[in-house]
Amino acid sequence: MLMTETSQLSERQSLQRLYEPIMQSARPGDVLFFISDTTKPACGNYLSRVYRGWLGFNWNDASNWHTTLYVGAKKESKGGKYRPYIIHSHQAGTTENLVPPGFMLSKRQNGQTQSGRIEILQNPNLDDGQRENIVQYCRTQLGKPFDDDERWSRNLVTYVLGLKSLPRDSAKVSCHGLAFEAYARAGLSFPHQLSTAPNLLGRLFGHPLGHPPDRVDLRSNYLRDHQLYQNPLFEVVLALSGGGHSIRETKIERYPGKYSWDAALQKAYGCSVAPQHQTASRDTLAVAG
Repeated sequence: MLMTETSQLSERQSLQRLYEPIMQSARPGDVLFFISDTTKPACGNYLSRVYRGWLGFNWNDASNWHTTLYVGAKKESKGGKYRPYIIHSHQAGTTENLVPPGFMLSKRQNGQTQSGRIEILQNPNLDDGQRENIVQYCRTQLGKPFDDDERWSRNLVTYVLGLKSLPRDSAKVSCHGLAFEAYARAGLSFPHQLSTAPNLLGRLFGHPLGHPPDRVDLRSNYLRDHQLYQNPLFEVVLALSGGGHSIRETKIERYPGKYSWDAALQKAYGCSVAPQHQTASRDTLAVAG
């Protein structure tokens, strides 16, 4: 079903119309991904693509990820409207912020169009107590400095040799590490993903040496944002995709299925469309101005 707003809306009105479905669909403790994607990967950087392959990315996957945790809706001021808030770790540290509209916009970069997306990932089996634990844990991390564990050296021994990497610095927080740790505090564990993360020697034993056979030791977590996204326990309940340079052009899809923006990647990663909502309405809302 397609719904289109034809009236002329201000940027602020359009933004509120985008915030409302986020607050309706997201529950405290959900993962809110910021994803940017280009039409094709940068073919010139061969070593970068090889390394991304070690991290579990498909060869033709040019997406970039940032993981945040949704903590609920708050009023910006007395008498103001409710807005959705997240906790995330970034270069400025670990902070609690309003969902920024800039991640729903597209831009030109290196001669290509880079589209912005927000996708809300939800585990429908979590109870209210687990969700509260997730949010509380995230708030205990506020103010901690950013841990740039995206650097290539951190997990090289895991991806190349199948060995456990050095423990992470508990005084720092990475964006995806915050989500994995928060869910672990709520009682979830994460299995090894050797199909998407080719630990060359780890495959011989079924898991990287030094990790428990049935789950990843998060103290030396080698999983990344996209591997949390692919976890079958989670589903995408809402996607907001930027079709241009104004938030008025943003589209909203409910239960679109994982990797809905690229059918080839959806097939490559084995992600079916809306597995738990085969009959659910996948509405699209275009906020036009």
